[in-house]
Amino acid sequence: MLFRSPGEPRFITRNMPGAGSMIAANHVYNVSPKDGSEFGMFSADVAIAPLFGAPTAKFDGRKFTWIGSASSDAIYCVAWGTSPFNVIEDAFKSEMVMGAAGIEMANVPVLLNTTLGTKFKVIKGYAGTAAVKLAAQRGEVQGWCNVGLESIRGANPEWLTDGTLRLLVQIGYQKRDDVSNVPFFLDYARSDEDRQVLKLIFGYPYMARPFGGPPGMPAERAAALRKAFDATLKDEGFLAEAEKARLEVRLITGAQIDRFLTEMYGEPKPVVERATKIHEEILK
Repeated sequence: MLFRSPGEPRFITRNMPGAGSMIAANHVYNVSPKDGSEFGMFSADVAIAPLFGAPTAKFDGRKFTWIGSASSDAIYCVAWGTSPFNVIEDAFKSEMVMGAAGIEMANVPVLLNTTLGTKFKVIKGYAGTAAVKLAAQRGEVQGWCNVGLESIRGANPEWLTDGTLRLLVQIGYQKRDDVSNVPFFLDYARSDEDRQVLKLIFGYPYMARPFGGPPGMPAERAAALRKAFDATLKDEGFLAEAEKARLEVRLITGAQIDRFLTEMYGEPKPVVERATKIHEEILK
């Protein structure tokens, strides 16, 4: 992404893989210069990891200089079209076999089992999402979770209209109208506290793939980066390229990210403790 910033600076991409972008987040927070010359893009859940006591998170998610995000997501649990699961209620009544590649694909259905009472049976160890899709085609699994709508639209848009996939439930910070007649997971919460816990655990897709700089960046520099980021996401040429690539652009500003994280970090202690316990249980 080229920011429309003063002087048209040259951007150098430095990949820093590891721990779902935790390594990159720690670097930006603790090592990067605070003059705006270096910032990073992270997985959204990294920002709230300290809330759950993640020992590798050496930062406070609220104190990054958040620049913005080019999208805001929800995630879905889906059923393969030939499976007997048509609606999420079916997964409350009968065991549904779910494929998983990686931690998040495995954790989401387990968390839903724990908090909502679904009956997902998770088969771990697939090499990637493509392998999970192939397993569904072969009848080895009946669906999977943690899938983004944009990833389906980018790879197999016809699956949303030809019956290949059924979207069972939408998961995220707030209900979205991207697809009609898909229930929102918070509608199945069994109490107000359950609802708070679920929102804390699953709210992170709201900020999708955010850009953030280190804490303590001068206000003038932070404002310039935010202005450039916002302008880029409204640029006609950029939007045209995104449309060609079947990528939805949904600007979440740095200020919106700040407000979101203030809310998440401000949840009552009992809610945070329960969410943390749930995380610890599934990671055993």
